[in-house]
Amino acid sequence: MEIVRGLFMGNVKSLKDVMEEVSKNLDAAPVRAQSIEPLGELEAFAKSDDFLAVLRKEYLDAKVVRQKTQKEFGHDDAMVDMAIWNEDSAWCAMQTRYMELRDNQIMAAKAKAVMEEEYRLKKIERDKMEQQKALDYYYSLQKITQMKQDAKFDYALFIWAMIMLDCVRAEFFRIQNTYKFNALAA
Repeated sequence: MEIVRGLFMGNVKSLKDVMEEVSKNLDAAPVRAQSIEPLGELEAFAKSDDFLAVLRKEYLDAKVVRQKTQKEFGHDDAMVDMAIWNEDSAWCAMQTRYMELRDNQIMAAKAKAVMEEEYRLKKIERDKMEQQKALDYYYSLQKITQMKQDAKFDYALFIWAMIMLDCVRAEFFRIQNTYKFNALAA
């Protein structure tokens, strides 16, 4: 925001100074690690077994009903007790079927295959997102370079470029991710 204020106050910085300032701000930003959440074993079995999927849905529905009932009637109401018993019953039925499936080696192998496939798909999706971010960053840098080369310096376009750079995460300035940028730039 200092950059934008500086533009309107008459303090125009060189493009190099602005880029260094943006780089410092992005380096100082906290980095949230993108993790690939593996599909849980219960969910994998539910994808392979229709009966477990139905029992799981009944349990989740009963849980929602219990939460709504507690909010509506309070914790000491008889309706809440009935909702809790219903949720507990659905949970027990789901867990019983889940244990039966875990003992079945064929179903366990299917569930493992489902979990591995889901992990692979999520990893591909994350890699595509990272590659798109790198491309977006590269195009933003190209746009800034083009703006610098042009004699006509459009401040609206400059502000747009700064906003785009602000959206890019600090991880592109870190050493472990420079190979992606270099591969795209080459």
